[in-house]
Amino acid sequence: MKIKEKGSLSPESEPENNFESRNKFNPEPVGNNKLLLFAGAFLLAALVLVYFLFFNKKNDTATVESKKDTVSGNSSADLLKNRELDLKEKELELKEQELKQQKELSDKLLNEKNKTQSTNKSIPSGNKSGIYSQASERYLTSSDLIGLSQWDLKIMRNEIFARHGYIFQTDEMRNYFSGKSWYNPRYYDVNDMLTKVEKENITLIKSFER
Repeated sequence: MKIKEKGSLSPESEPENNFESRNKFNPEPVGNNKLLLFAGAFLLAALVLVYFLFFNKKNDTATVESKKDTVSGNSSADLLKNRELDLKEKELELKEQELKQQKELSDKLLNEKNKTQSTNKSIPSGNKSGIYSQASERYLTSSDLIGLSQWDLKIMRNEIFARHGYIFQTDEMRNYFSGKSWYNPRYYDVNDMLTKVEKENITLIKSFER
């Protein structure tokens, strides 16, 4: 009986020995669980931080690009305005040049007209009178002279000299023109006062006189 007691195990002690054995080889992982929770929380915080940083950076990039687009749009608008202003200034300059050229041309034509008139009018216009005043105003043609008598041709030719104040040497012409209100005898020689038109007409009239 003693040998049996020493060599056998009682049922009451077996469960206690089994519990101690399980605790010895499988202790509860309390420290490991805390470490995993801390690591998970850190990872989650890191992910949240990375997300916000990326999101904010994306927003900043979009804002910068939007500002760039706005600045670029403003720059394009300014360039267009500047080009329009340049075009308007060039148009104004061209118009001013055209007006200046037109004015210069008008002045030139007016001066030439005045010179021609002064050349053709060596005597005051009030003295330019007579029956055949056209002989001092324009070139005569054969049709102007055909049909005129010798006396008419003579008067026409001498009227040109009389308008310049020529003092006639013959009694016939002196008596004729002295009765004209517009005749003012002043010079013995008026050849230098004759215009080109008058000289040409004198030659033409003489060719019809016999």
